[in-house]
Amino acid sequence: MKRIFIALISFATLCSFNEDKQVKLIIDAGHGGSDAGAISAAGDKESDLSLQFATALYTQAKLKNIEAVLTRSSDEYRTLTERANTQAGADAKTFFVSFHMNTETSHQKRGGEVIYSGTNVNNVASKALAEKITAALNRLNNVPTVLTDKNLVVLKDNAVPAIVVSPGYISNEQDLRKLKDPGIQKELAMLIVKAIQE
Repeated sequence: MKRIFIALISFATLCSFNEDKQVKLIIDAGHGGSDAGAISAAGDKESDLSLQFATALYTQAKLKNIEAVLTRSSDEYRTLTERANTQAGADAKTFFVSFHMNTETSHQKRGGEVIYSGTNVNNVASKALAEKITAALNRLNNVPTVLTDKNLVVLKDNAVPAIVVSPGYISNEQDLRKLKDPGIQKELAMLIVKAIQE
């Protein structure tokens, strides 16, 4: 009887641990509405590409039974404060992932960038997530992904571990081709989901 009791306690502890590890994702598509963000020479908008990457991540998260929330699902404007204050619940392991595209006037610079804030209340978890996503992007890009510490509003004012993912430069032709590729968007989304679940 004692062994059965111990086994029941162990099972209950395991269930509790699994519940604590339930992941939720807040997925933010940068810019939107009157704020198009950066625009490529061909007229591609950062706001549109950000939404495509965000939607791809949302889809992959749902396929893995991860609760996911989009800060915007159409071409609409949301303030930085509204984005930072969008929370999917305090009762779970929640992460905030914001998509943006980089731009450069020279059109030569390429590669991804992952940004976290050292002043975020969850800065250790934010940096750990940023490092995982940096490694994921490096599996997609043939140029190194930069890991950056910046005090952006959506990061430093966020109540949960938060990162910004910039998969490439909208101002670079080679990067832009990849950024517009639904296959690349899906692959990055799958890599992010895997990194978050590890």
